[in-house]
Amino acid sequence: MLDSDRVKKLLHRLIDIYSPSGKENDILDYLRDYLEQSGITPKVQPVDETRYNLIVMPEQADAQLALIGHVDTVTAYDIEDYGPHEQEDVIAGLGAADMKSGCAAMVEAFLELRGTFGPRIPAALCLVVGEEENGDGAQQLIEDYHFPWAIIGEPTNLAACLSCYGYLETQITSVGKRLHASLANNRQNTIEILLEMMLRISHYFREQRPELVYNFRDLYSSRSGLTVPDRCEAWLDIHLPPDAAIGEIS
Repeated sequence: MLDSDRVKKLLHRLIDIYSPSGKENDILDYLRDYLEQSGITPKVQPVDETRYNLIVMPEQADAQLALIGHVDTVTAYDIEDYGPHEQEDVIAGLGAADMKSGCAAMVEAFLELRGTFGPRIPAALCLVVGEEENGDGAQQLIEDYHFPWAIIGEPTNLAACLSCYGYLETQITSVGKRLHASLANNRQNTIEILLEMMLRISHYFREQRPELVYNFRDLYSSRSGLTVPDRCEAWLDIHLPPDAAIGEIS
């Protein structure tokens, strides 16, 4: 039986440690010490020169189930106010739902299972980095390990989620010739060209592919003072439902 106070205490501590993608070492060091204090020495799986995943495998048995969580978060909107705060039965803070609560619950569940059934229980605990950016921690995990079953502690309102949306990140660029702003009427503007393309894409998704979730998240142009920009780029996020064929979209 899980100790709810212990889980809550761990969650508060995890939220209090700032761990945006690429800067997860502090929280990994904490979790590594936390597991070692409970008698478990996790494996360190290198992801790059400074970052790593934490893996705990069963002793003398194959893992049939993996409890998987990512310890990174998005960057803080307000670096002075990202920590945990609690009101009634709700704990909030950067990463509270996505997914430090899942990590805290799985760490404590794993420790409880190990304590009850011993180190040969066929379950693994995997704490990975980089999920909010490029997924490099998960990529490294699946290169070295295979698990028949996995539970990932992402927030689903406690409903079993047996499939998930895919993700396509797209860069769209328009290129032209830089001119003085006084000559703008004589040339097509790369920003206008790209805006027209974005409107066409939006119309297509709304009218032809309403099952997709799309978002133009960034729009940039070359900045050179009083000129017609010679380059403009946009970044488009597309979330694909589980049954979507990505080849049809791309």
